[in-house]
Amino acid sequence: MNGTPYVFILAGGRGERLWPLSSAACRKPFIKLFEGKSLLELTLARLEGFVPLKHVRILTAQELRGAVREAVPDFPEAQILCEPEGRNTAAALAYACGCLRQESPDVIGVVLPADHLIQDATAFQAALTAACELAEARQEIVTVGIEPTAPATAYGYIACGAALETRAGCRTCEGAGFTEKPDLATAKAYLNTGNFLWNAGIFVWTAETLYARFRADAPAFLPLIEAPTKADAFYPQLPAIAFDYAIMEPCPAFSVVRGTFDWDDAGTFAAIERHLPADAAGNRIAGCGQCDHTANTTLLSTDSNHRVILSGVEGLFIAHTPQVTLICPRNEVARAQVFAKQLNESTDSFTPSSRTTNE
Repeated sequence: MNGTPYVFILAGGRGERLWPLSSAACRKPFIKLFEGKSLLELTLARLEGFVPLKHVRILTAQELRGAVREAVPDFPEAQILCEPEGRNTAAALAYACGCLRQESPDVIGVVLPADHLIQDATAFQAALTAACELAEARQEIVTVGIEPTAPATAYGYIACGAALETRAGCRTCEGAGFTEKPDLATAKAYLNTGNFLWNAGIFVWTAETLYARFRADAPAFLPLIEAPTKADAFYPQLPAIAFDYAIMEPCPAFSVVRGTFDWDDAGTFAAIERHLPADAAGNRIAGCGQCDHTANTTLLSTDSNHRVILSGVEGLFIAHTPQVTLICPRNEVARAQVFAKQLNESTDSFTPSSRTTNE
């Protein structure tokens, strides 16, 4: 490769399906649930040995700079890039492209989310190495795909085309299409063909390749790419659109690396539960809590100063923060979240009537 790649970590995910753990006060990448570490910390740890820290940038919202510094206090502050306002991922990748184009235009850029769970760092790095080699060799955007295990409608899907050479031990292929978040019937059809992969949200490119795609399909972002130091002036006029829609769906040619690492976007409580060990009674605890004569119950707490003790209960789900505690049956989390979030947002302070509201 022509120099060491630069990695841009997107750390601004709202994680609305994880409310109340993820909120305006604590976004999804900063929740400490996994052995006391946040998803952002785990993402940085996975990159050790792939690129030096000086080649890593954290791309976040201006209002989240403090949260990033608190989550990873040893990360160089000069390498935290802040968007003036959130305009979705097309703007974020355009900003990353502009920064790389200005600093090291001939080097490969890697964009990946800060809020995904991946355990196998070795296979993850092999996939990134393969993607970087492919991006340089073919001068195309490269994405990483994961073999689907279910007809998920929350993920983008990549159609696989002709096979390409194996790189870094990873199978690669041409991309034959990109669909963002299909309906259930379409997702089932994709799964049945065996020719589609989940989009892992990882994009690898040269600055000139990405610049050319924006020029062809989303020219409104060109001023930002050409002058990223003037981001404050450009951002209010940018379209609020996902990179997947703006660039990948109309992209005429891209390449794919088949990732063999475990992958989960940790976007739901069910996903988080999958990665927490259960005790003999089926209880899962992350945070400060204890169980006694309790079964099939999940406790997720981000409040280190508040111990939750569960005794004689079964089949509950508890999400506790310093601001809000949600308690409901495990099989009613989605319904309870909607009700509790609406109640929380419509009430400045909890009155006796709001405490006893039933629906």
